[in-house]
Amino acid sequence: MFKILLVFILIVAIQSITAGQNLYYIKILGKEKVSFGTFNHKRLKKNKIGEFLIKDITADNLRTHFNLDSSRKTIVFIHGWLSNIPPYDRDGIKAFKKMAELRPDIQAVNIIEIIWRPHRLRYTKSWDNAPRHGKNLSGLLQQIAEIQDENLIIACHSMGHRVLQGVLENWQMPINQRIFDKVLFFAPDLDTDAFDNAFKNLPNQTSYLAIYRNEKDRSLLFSRWFHRRKRLGRHGFNHPPAAANVEMINLTKNRDQRRDAVRHVYHKYPTVQEDASLIMANDFEKRKVTKGEDYQYFLK
Repeated sequence: MFKILLVFILIVAIQSITAGQNLYYIKILGKEKVSFGTFNHKRLKKNKIGEFLIKDITADNLRTHFNLDSSRKTIVFIHGWLSNIPPYDRDGIKAFKKMAELRPDIQAVNIIEIIWRPHRLRYTKSWDNAPRHGKNLSGLLQQIAEIQDENLIIACHSMGHRVLQGVLENWQMPINQRIFDKVLFFAPDLDTDAFDNAFKNLPNQTSYLAIYRNEKDRSLLFSRWFHRRKRLGRHGFNHPPAAANVEMINLTKNRDQRRDAVRHVYHKYPTVQEDASLIMANDFEKRKVTKGEDYQYFLK
Protein backbone atom coordinates (compact mmCIF):
# COMPACT_ATOMS: atom_id res chain seq x y z
CA MET A 1 0.00 0.00 0.00
CA PHE A 2 2.82 2.38 0.90
CA LYS A 3 4.58 1.69 -2.43
CA ILE A 4 1.38 2.40 -4.37
CA LEU A 5 0.93 5.69 -2.50
CA LEU A 6 4.56 6.64 -3.15
CA VAL A 7 4.21 5.96 -6.89
CA PHE A 8 1.03 8.04 -6.98
CA ILE A 9 2.76 10.95 -5.27
CA LEU A 10 5.66 10.78 -7.75
CA ILE A 11 3.29 10.77 -10.74
CA VAL A 12 1.44 13.79 -9.41
CA ALA A 13 4.72 15.59 -8.75
CA ILE A 14 6.00 14.93 -12.28
CA GLN A 15 2.71 16.06 -13.81
CA SER A 16 2.76 19.28 -11.79
CA ILE A 17 6.31 20.01 -12.98
CA THR A 18 5.58 19.46 -16.67
CA ALA A 19 2.09 20.92 -16.72
CA GLY A 20 3.37 24.43 -17.28
CA GLN A 21 5.60 23.50 -20.21
CA ASN A 22 4.43 23.59 -23.80
CA LEU A 23 6.78 21.78 -26.19
CA TYR A 24 6.55 22.74 -29.87
CA TYR A 25 8.47 22.68 -33.11
CA ILE A 26 8.56 24.67 -36.33
CA LYS A 27 9.97 22.63 -39.21
CA ILE A 28 11.24 24.38 -42.32
CA LEU A 29 9.89 22.52 -45.35
CA GLY A 30 11.15 24.87 -48.03
CA LYS A 31 11.51 28.49 -48.98
CA GLU A 32 7.82 29.24 -48.52
CA LYS A 33 6.44 26.52 -46.25
CA VAL A 34 6.76 25.29 -42.65
CA SER A 35 5.00 22.76 -40.48
CA PHE A 36 3.94 23.26 -36.87
CA GLY A 37 3.81 20.51 -34.29
CA THR A 38 4.15 19.49 -30.67
CA PHE A 39 6.27 17.09 -28.62
CA ASN A 40 4.53 14.91 -26.08
CA HIS A 41 6.03 15.03 -22.59
CA LYS A 42 6.65 11.34 -22.06
CA ARG A 43 8.68 10.22 -25.09
CA LEU A 44 9.05 13.59 -26.82
CA LYS A 45 7.37 12.11 -29.88
CA LYS A 46 6.49 14.64 -32.57
CA ASN A 47 2.82 15.30 -33.33
CA LYS A 48 2.30 17.31 -36.51
CA ILE A 49 -0.37 20.03 -36.41
CA GLY A 50 -0.26 21.05 -40.06
CA GLU A 51 1.63 22.70 -42.91
CA PHE A 52 1.42 26.41 -43.64
CA LEU A 53 2.66 28.94 -46.18
CA ILE A 54 4.92 31.36 -44.35
CA LYS A 55 3.36 34.39 -46.05
CA ASP A 56 -0.10 33.41 -44.71
CA ILE A 57 0.93 33.01 -41.06
CA THR A 58 -0.41 35.80 -38.86
CA ALA A 59 0.31 36.85 -35.30
CA ASP A 60 -3.05 35.36 -34.27
CA ASN A 61 -2.04 32.02 -35.82
CA LEU A 62 1.16 32.02 -33.77
CA ARG A 63 -0.64 32.93 -30.55
CA THR A 64 -3.08 30.08 -31.10
CA HIS A 65 -0.61 27.37 -32.08
CA PHE A 66 2.19 28.22 -29.63
CA ASN A 67 0.32 29.72 -26.68
CA LEU A 68 2.32 32.93 -27.07
CA ASP A 69 1.83 35.65 -24.52
CA SER A 70 4.20 38.40 -23.39
CA SER A 71 3.64 37.35 -19.76
CA ARG A 72 4.79 33.80 -20.51
CA LYS A 73 8.45 33.10 -21.20
CA THR A 74 9.21 31.55 -24.58
CA ILE A 75 12.45 29.79 -25.57
CA VAL A 76 13.34 29.31 -29.24
CA PHE A 77 16.12 26.78 -29.85
CA ILE A 78 17.92 26.29 -33.20
CA HIS A 79 19.72 22.94 -33.46
CA GLY A 80 23.07 22.25 -35.10
CA TRP A 81 24.33 20.14 -38.00
CA LEU A 82 22.78 16.64 -38.17
CA SER A 83 20.69 17.24 -35.03
CA ASN A 84 17.50 16.78 -37.06
CA ILE A 85 18.34 13.08 -37.49
CA PRO A 86 17.27 10.39 -34.96
CA PRO A 87 18.30 9.72 -32.27
CA TYR A 88 19.84 13.21 -31.92
CA ASP A 89 16.68 15.06 -32.94
CA ARG A 90 15.32 15.04 -29.37
CA ASP A 91 18.47 16.22 -27.61
CA GLY A 92 17.63 19.90 -27.83
CA ILE A 93 14.02 19.81 -26.68
CA LYS A 94 14.96 17.32 -23.94
CA ALA A 95 17.73 19.58 -22.66
CA PHE A 96 15.58 22.72 -22.46
CA LYS A 97 12.70 20.80 -20.93
CA LYS A 98 15.13 19.76 -18.19
CA MET A 99 16.37 23.33 -17.73
CA ALA A 100 12.79 24.51 -17.23
CA GLU A 101 12.13 21.75 -14.69
CA LEU A 102 15.15 22.85 -12.64
CA ARG A 103 13.62 26.24 -11.89
CA PRO A 104 10.04 26.62 -10.60
CA ASP A 105 9.97 30.23 -11.81
CA ILE A 106 10.50 29.23 -15.46
CA GLN A 107 8.33 26.12 -15.53
CA ALA A 108 5.49 28.05 -17.18
CA VAL A 109 7.29 28.29 -20.47
CA ASN A 110 6.88 27.67 -24.19
CA ILE A 111 9.80 25.82 -25.79
CA ILE A 112 9.92 25.93 -29.58
CA GLU A 113 12.57 24.04 -31.53
CA ILE A 114 13.39 25.26 -35.03
CA ILE A 115 14.00 22.19 -37.18
CA TRP A 116 15.98 22.87 -40.34
CA ARG A 117 17.41 20.36 -42.77
CA PRO A 118 21.20 20.16 -43.15
CA HIS A 119 22.46 18.28 -46.19
CA ARG A 120 23.22 15.15 -44.15
CA LEU A 121 26.98 14.50 -44.11
CA ARG A 122 27.74 17.26 -46.60
CA TYR A 123 29.17 19.80 -44.19
CA THR A 124 30.09 22.34 -46.88
CA LYS A 125 26.63 22.52 -48.40
CA SER A 126 24.99 22.58 -44.97
CA TRP A 127 27.23 25.46 -43.92
CA ASP A 128 26.56 27.44 -47.09
CA ASN A 129 22.79 26.95 -46.99
CA ALA A 130 22.15 27.40 -43.25
CA PRO A 131 21.70 31.22 -43.44
CA ARG A 132 19.17 30.74 -46.26
CA HIS A 133 16.98 28.71 -43.90
CA GLY A 134 17.19 31.55 -41.38
CA LYS A 135 16.26 34.18 -43.96
CA ASN A 136 13.16 32.17 -44.92
CA LEU A 137 12.13 32.10 -41.26
CA SER A 138 13.04 35.68 -40.40
CA GLY A 139 9.58 37.23 -40.73
CA LEU A 140 7.93 34.47 -38.70
CA LEU A 141 10.45 34.79 -35.83
CA GLN A 142 10.08 38.55 -35.92
CA GLN A 143 6.35 38.14 -35.34
CA ILE A 144 7.08 35.87 -32.37
CA ALA A 145 9.50 38.48 -30.97
CA GLU A 146 6.92 41.25 -31.33
CA ILE A 147 4.26 39.18 -29.54
CA GLN A 148 6.60 38.25 -26.72
CA ASP A 149 7.70 41.87 -26.16
CA GLU A 150 11.23 41.07 -24.89
CA ASN A 151 10.12 37.94 -22.98
CA LEU A 152 11.88 35.74 -25.54
CA ILE A 153 15.03 33.66 -25.17
CA ILE A 154 17.02 32.58 -28.23
CA ALA A 155 19.40 29.61 -27.97
CA CYS A 156 21.54 28.00 -30.66
CA HIS A 157 23.91 25.08 -30.97
CA SER A 158 26.87 24.71 -33.33
CA MET A 159 25.85 25.38 -36.97
CA GLY A 160 22.46 26.58 -35.74
CA HIS A 161 24.18 29.93 -35.23
CA ARG A 162 24.48 30.19 -39.00
CA VAL A 163 20.68 29.86 -39.23
CA LEU A 164 20.33 32.65 -36.68
CA GLN A 165 22.75 34.71 -38.75
CA GLY A 166 20.33 34.46 -41.67
CA VAL A 167 17.43 35.46 -39.43
CA LEU A 168 19.22 38.59 -38.24
CA GLU A 169 20.34 39.55 -41.76
CA ASN A 170 16.66 39.81 -42.78
CA TRP A 171 15.53 41.31 -39.48
CA GLN A 172 13.24 44.32 -39.97
CA MET A 173 13.66 45.79 -36.49
CA PRO A 174 15.86 48.61 -35.14
CA ILE A 175 19.41 47.36 -34.56
CA ASN A 176 19.65 48.98 -31.12
CA GLN A 177 16.23 47.91 -29.85
CA ARG A 178 16.06 45.28 -27.15
CA ILE A 179 14.27 42.24 -28.60
CA PHE A 180 15.41 39.25 -26.54
CA ASP A 181 15.45 38.66 -22.81
CA LYS A 182 18.48 36.35 -23.03
CA VAL A 183 20.62 34.84 -25.79
CA LEU A 184 22.47 31.55 -25.20
CA PHE A 185 25.17 30.28 -27.57
CA PHE A 186 26.35 26.67 -27.19
CA ALA A 187 29.53 25.69 -29.12
CA PRO A 188 29.08 28.32 -31.84
CA ASP A 189 30.53 27.16 -35.15
CA LEU A 190 31.39 30.72 -36.15
CA ASP A 191 34.54 32.63 -36.94
CA THR A 192 36.16 34.28 -33.92
CA ASP A 193 35.37 37.72 -35.37
CA ALA A 194 31.62 37.00 -35.70
CA PHE A 195 30.78 39.78 -33.23
CA ASP A 196 32.72 42.24 -35.32
CA ASN A 197 30.57 41.37 -38.32
CA ALA A 198 27.33 39.37 -38.58
CA PHE A 199 26.47 39.51 -34.84
CA LYS A 200 27.83 42.96 -34.01
CA ASN A 201 24.37 44.35 -33.12
CA LEU A 202 23.17 41.34 -31.11
CA PRO A 203 24.48 42.55 -27.69
CA ASN A 204 22.30 45.65 -28.10
CA GLN A 205 19.24 43.50 -28.69
CA THR A 206 19.38 41.51 -25.44
CA SER A 207 19.87 42.07 -21.73
CA TYR A 208 22.43 39.25 -21.50
CA LEU A 209 24.36 37.05 -23.92
CA ALA A 210 26.16 33.88 -22.77
CA ILE A 211 28.57 31.97 -24.98
CA TYR A 212 29.58 28.47 -23.86
CA ARG A 213 32.87 27.28 -25.33
CA ASN A 214 35.35 24.43 -24.86
CA GLU A 215 38.99 24.46 -25.92
CA LYS A 216 38.78 20.65 -26.27
CA ASP A 217 35.76 20.67 -28.58
CA ARG A 218 36.53 17.96 -31.14
CA SER A 219 33.75 18.80 -33.57
CA LEU A 220 34.94 22.39 -33.79
CA LEU A 221 38.47 21.12 -34.31
CA PHE A 222 37.20 19.55 -37.53
CA SER A 223 35.46 22.81 -38.41
CA ARG A 224 38.64 24.77 -37.73
CA TRP A 225 40.53 22.47 -40.13
CA PHE A 226 37.83 22.82 -42.76
CA HIS A 227 37.56 26.62 -42.63
CA ARG A 228 41.23 27.21 -41.90
CA ARG A 229 39.99 29.70 -39.33
CA LYS A 230 39.63 29.51 -35.56
CA ARG A 231 36.14 28.87 -34.19
CA LEU A 232 34.35 31.01 -31.64
CA GLY A 233 33.13 27.98 -29.68
CA ARG A 234 36.63 26.57 -29.30
CA HIS A 235 39.06 29.51 -29.35
CA GLY A 236 36.95 32.42 -28.09
CA PHE A 237 36.97 36.01 -29.36
CA ASN A 238 39.78 37.67 -31.26
CA HIS A 239 39.52 40.45 -28.68
CA PRO A 240 37.20 41.16 -25.71
CA PRO A 241 33.75 42.45 -26.74
CA ALA A 242 32.95 46.06 -25.97
CA ALA A 243 29.49 45.21 -24.61
CA ALA A 244 29.38 44.57 -20.86
CA ASN A 245 26.44 42.15 -21.14
CA VAL A 246 28.42 39.52 -23.09
CA GLU A 247 29.99 36.69 -21.11
CA MET A 248 31.93 33.63 -22.24
CA ILE A 249 31.68 30.49 -20.11
CA ASN A 250 34.72 28.24 -20.53
CA LEU A 251 33.97 24.50 -20.17
CA THR A 252 37.47 23.21 -20.90
CA LYS A 253 37.75 21.67 -17.43
CA ASN A 254 34.07 20.87 -17.00
CA ARG A 255 33.55 17.45 -15.40
CA ASP A 256 30.51 16.54 -17.53
CA GLN A 257 32.41 16.56 -20.81
CA ARG A 258 33.73 13.08 -20.03
CA ARG A 259 30.34 11.72 -21.10
CA ASP A 260 30.54 13.54 -24.44
CA ALA A 261 32.90 11.85 -26.91
CA VAL A 262 33.09 14.91 -29.15
CA ARG A 263 33.12 17.48 -26.30
CA HIS A 264 30.54 19.42 -28.28
CA VAL A 265 26.97 18.91 -27.04
CA TYR A 266 27.21 21.20 -24.01
CA HIS A 267 23.48 21.74 -23.50
CA LYS A 268 23.22 18.09 -22.42
CA TYR A 269 25.67 18.59 -19.51
CA PRO A 270 23.90 18.76 -16.10
CA THR A 271 26.24 21.54 -14.92
CA VAL A 272 25.50 23.59 -18.04
CA GLN A 273 21.77 22.97 -17.77
CA GLU A 274 21.83 24.21 -14.19
CA ASP A 275 23.82 27.31 -15.14
CA ALA A 276 21.60 28.11 -18.13
CA SER A 277 18.44 27.66 -16.06
CA LEU A 278 19.76 30.16 -13.49
CA ILE A 279 20.55 32.63 -16.27
CA MET A 280 17.06 32.28 -17.75
CA ALA A 281 15.55 32.78 -14.28
CA ASN A 282 17.70 35.89 -13.62
CA ASP A 283 19.16 34.17 -10.56
CA PHE A 284 22.79 35.04 -11.26
CA GLU A 285 23.93 34.92 -7.62
CA LYS A 286 23.43 31.13 -7.41
CA ARG A 287 25.58 30.32 -10.42
CA LYS A 288 28.68 28.20 -9.75
CA VAL A 289 30.98 29.90 -12.22
CA THR A 290 34.43 31.28 -11.40
CA LYS A 291 35.31 34.73 -12.69
CA GLY A 292 38.29 34.95 -14.99
CA GLU A 293 39.75 37.88 -16.85
CA ASP A 294 37.47 40.45 -18.48
CA TYR A 295 34.36 38.74 -19.90
CA GLN A 296 35.38 35.13 -19.20
CA TYR A 297 34.00 32.68 -16.62
CA PHE A 298 34.84 29.06 -15.89
CA LEU A 299 32.34 26.31 -15.15
CA LYS A 300 33.81 23.07 -13.78
